[in-house]
Amino acid sequence: MELQKIDKRMFEYLGHLRFGKVDHANLSWNDYLSRPSSDWQFPVDLNDYFRMVFLENEDIIKNKKIIDVGCEYGNKIPWFDKMNPNELTCIDPNPQDIYIANYVGQLVDTPTTCVVSTAESFDLDADTIFMLSVNHHLADEFLVYNKINCKYLIIDTWTDRNTNYSDLAQFLSKKYELEAQKKIKENRVLLRFKRYE
Repeated sequence: MELQKIDKRMFEYLGHLRFGKVDHANLSWNDYLSRPSSDWQFPVDLNDYFRMVFLENEDIIKNKKIIDVGCEYGNKIPWFDKMNPNELTCIDPNPQDIYIANYVGQLVDTPTTCVVSTAESFDLDADTIFMLSVNHHLADEFLVYNKINCKYLIIDTWTDRNTNYSDLAQFLSKKYELEAQKKIKENRVLLRFKRYE
């Protein structure tokens, strides 16, 4: 499975909603699809990101209850949807981003709920929790790790920001086994954890 042309157009469309400050009430997805394609090129590294983060973790997304912490404007909601979760909950503290994410949630088949919330104040209870490039934004990331209740945890973390990812892995090792570690970029790593049985 790869990202198709329609997936890339959706990503472009959501970029218009977020960064072009276009309201979906004035330009719906169907209206956007009726327009000619632009000359915008989908970044090649996002194909790799989709494969590494979503496709290679399909086993812990499919038929599972998922929480996406720090979903921003929901541009990854369609990618979760391709993996067929049972339900998807997205949280982000930015109301403008959640406004867009709620619209995206209506465009996919997966039952999707998008909530304005911080990770620190949300009930983080799911089969699998994703934290994609978000931990360095958290007010207290170790507080968040303490309250997480999931079987699987995926963290995409920068290695040159506030948190040392080896400290993160050591902290989580009390409850979780590090199943996989993959380099996304020179300064970014993807970690897959599984809670001890």
